Amino acid sequence: MKTNIKKKLRFICFIIAIAMMKQTANSQPYLDLFNSRYSYSPNTGSGSETNVPVKMQYFNFSANLPIRFKKSGDAILINPFVETWMIHWPGKEYEDRCLRGYALPIGYLKNFNHSRFSLLGMVIPRINMEKYSDVGHLDFFQFGGFLLGSFKVNDKLVLKAGGYYNKEFFGPLFIPLLGVDWKISDKENLFGTLPNQLVYERKLNSKLYAGAITRFITNSYGMIYKDEYLRIDENQLGVFADFYPAKKLVINLEFGHSILRKLREGLRSDVGTSSINLDPKDNFYMKLSLAYRIRFR
Repeated sequence: MKTNIKKKLRFICFIIAIAMMKQTANSQPYLDLFNSRYSYSPNTGSGSETNVPVKMQYFNFSANLPIRFKKSGDAILINPFVETWMIHWPGKEYEDRCLRGYALPIGYLKNFNHSRFSLLGMVIPRINMEKYSDVGHLDFFQFGGFLLGSFKVNDKLVLKAGGYYNKEFFGPLFIPLLGVDWKISDKENLFGTLPNQLVYERKLNSKLYAGAITRFITNSYGMIYKDEYLRIDENQLGVFADFYPAKKLVINLEFGHSILRKLREGLRSDVGTSSINLDPKDNFYMKLSLAYRIRFR
């Protein structure tokens, strides 16, 4: 019985892999079908009036569910995820927070026939709120999305450009997007879309990869008092190692430091414009994740 289930799972993953391999010009060198991760930043070190130590923890579980149309080569991309931020001020300078997000990004990848160009459009409905808030309340709903075009320069290089929009609680957020997917060599890749993240990856052997990563996070969450929000700007620069104990199972360990970290509380844009900076201290962080991954190269 267990053997039959394993065979079915392998068959499903194989079909998805075949479907996505033809899309590698528009994606990174791998696809994580399922990913769970935990990030921790301690409150070590002394602070000051404008540099307050804070402990931050982050949990995330996500899935990637691609559906490809065989005839056109187009694909529907579904990427649900849930996340939790836990923010603790050891000196009780500010109130501790537990924030949660629920999102269901849905996109469409259009490949133009006889062209090196493709276009990805994605809508991102989400609920961002403080713990114990009413999950079904419209005051915590956000709606955004992005449009990203990809141009295949050659078999090793794809360039990307586009734009992102989200209706944040502090107001509309517009961000230009620039991306790259570059197979530098048989062992090296550079990929990502800024300002989301950029990754340099090097293959050390069949079971071990290592590299460097930079990411920029901007999110806002509605508070229990529905006219208030908390904004997180978490920018990180780190190094990582990916270990494959099995062919498609990967354990990721990352270590780095935050840069220009900001936490801000304020009145929502439909109520007022006032906000205060909570002056968090930049600090080290570590991240551990487990993923079921299909590599394309």
